Amino acid sequence: MLRPLRRQKPGSAGDVSLTAEGDRVAVVGRGIALLDRRNGQRLWTTRGLGAFTTPALITADRVLAGTRDGKLHCLDARTGRVLWSQLVGAPLLAAPVTDGEGRVYIGAGDGKALALRMSNGKRLWQWTIGAETAFGAVCYKDLVAFAPHTAVVMVFERSSGFLRWRFPFQTRPLAPPMLLGDTLFAIGYGSYENHMTVLAADLRSGRRLGLIGVDVEPDSPPIVTPGRILVAARTRVVVAFDLAKPEAS
Repeated sequence: MLRPLRRQKPGSAGDVSLTAEGDRVAVVGRGIALLDRRNGQRLWTTRGLGAFTTPALITADRVLAGTRDGKLHCLDARTGRVLWSQLVGAPLLAAPVTDGEGRVYIGAGDGKALALRMSNGKRLWQWTIGAETAFGAVCYKDLVAFAPHTAVVMVFERSSGFLRWRFPFQTRPLAPPMLLGDTLFAIGYGSYENHMTVLAADLRSGRRLGLIGVDVEPDSPPIVTPGRILVAARTRVVVAFDLAKPEAS
């Protein structure tokens, strides 16, 4: 049986998003509040940095999130103190992601994909990808994939920013790129009403495995499970796609 254990006013007003990592929960709105997941205790709250518009990234010692004016802020996870702020392009909508090797990746609202150094915010590389990115990138081995609103999934080498693969898509994405093993899936709106498309690509070879369309109007971002993509449709049914034998195209 579910019951509320504790109610806590985080002190971060406005539209909010939640991100959990271990025993910490970041509440992002007009500021950032970090809570202890176990008891709801507020560990710290920060204000005066602007309206935050991305979910937070929580690491062992840092909390990162972006604001409407295009700045990515990096805070000390213990105290909430600002360690660095970097103007990357407004507005920021996509959550920052890290590869665990000292780099942060983010897609900006002015049509750029960037890599920054986690320690000081220094810009390591950037690409103009032609449109805003609303969803966080995904890391795979030495690669990082972005799905901007240009209907092309773009895959870069994480360290150098070299463009490794481009996978043409039909429309803007409706969810972040998703991984299942070595296969990347991108889910997008269809070319007409009540329609969606699914792209599958092999990240090892850069080969497109398939691009299919189906007459489903999604009601929420799809999820990838072993052997299946699950989509909740507006018709109040769940549609499952079989991933066992993708066809090359």
